[in-house]
Amino acid sequence: MNTVTSPEVQAMASHISSLGISPYRIASAIAYVINEPEDTGVNEIVIRPTLQP
Repeated sequence: MNTVTSPEVQAMASHISSLGISPYRIASAIAYVINEPEDTGVNEIVIRPTLQP
């Protein structure tokens, strides 16, 4: 249900949501880390879209 009535705000929200990362890409990054050998330490994962608003 869309409760935003302002066309400007709707356009802005639509643009921002188009910059999001798909769940498949997030899962792929996590799977990569999980499949690393036990002697490999992954301390941090940073995932961000390549496009910025």
